[in-house]
Amino acid sequence: MKPCARWAGWGPSLIGLAALSVPSAAFAQPPPNPWRVDVSTAYSRLSGGLDPWRQQTVVATYRPDPNDWWSVGLEQGERFGLSDSVVSMRVVRAMEGGATLSAGATASREANFSARSSLRLGVQSSDFKLGPVARSDRQGPGWTASVGLEATLAQYRPGGVRSLQPTITLSRGPDTSVSFKLIETWSEAGESISGYAVSGTLSPRPGLRLRLGYADAPESDSGVTVQAQSVFGGFDLDLGDLASIRMTVTHEERSAFDRDEVVASLMRRF
Repeated sequence: MKPCARWAGWGPSLIGLAALSVPSAAFAQPPPNPWRVDVSTAYSRLSGGLDPWRQQTVVATYRPDPNDWWSVGLEQGERFGLSDSVVSMRVVRAMEGGATLSAGATASREANFSARSSLRLGVQSSDFKLGPVARSDRQGPGWTASVGLEATLAQYRPGGVRSLQPTITLSRGPDTSVSFKLIETWSEAGESISGYAVSGTLSPRPGLRLRLGYADAPESDSGVTVQAQSVFGGFDLDLGDLASIRMTVTHEERSAFDRDEVVASLMRRF
């Protein structure tokens, strides 16, 4: 499973748990640092003189063995004078052969703009090689591909939202990849809305990964599904072997307003 950005429009948020990275060589060695904590803060400026959005997230992940990841998280958000607290959990299992299965759920007691509850199930295939199998070291690693499917069901105050999201990812080594995702959403009004998202990562040097992407997809994070276009860019920078920082800037356009978001995250392993 490749690292992936949390797009608006890719279904209900699992408050950063979708960014959990599961290496394809999951069976290679036991985890040297079984605990991981991710802390992030987000600030969104809205057009039209609307009040800004704010969000803080903490996610703790435990890896008891090389093949399993268990995560719990807490998110606090503020929008339009209202606040929501969301709790979540997620489990990822790496199977023999490199495929992964994942399941996650969220719940919010206030649910002013978040989902009251959501369930997300996913499957990701193992990598399969593209082109000639035999390559010399001078040629470098060849391209591989993997396919995935994610299904989401979320219950908002206005009604239920369902989503199916097939994905194909092309990778060259651990830090270069391009992903294309189709998004089919059934809104709270029963309307079928389609969209897509494309993203890529590139590592110009060890410890630094650059990310860029674009989405034209349905967005349901406030309980009312609308079409939104967004573009994002960012980077991940390793601070030694046990910590890293992530910065992401997103520009999103909706019919009601435009939104510019900055997200800063810190990850620490224990």
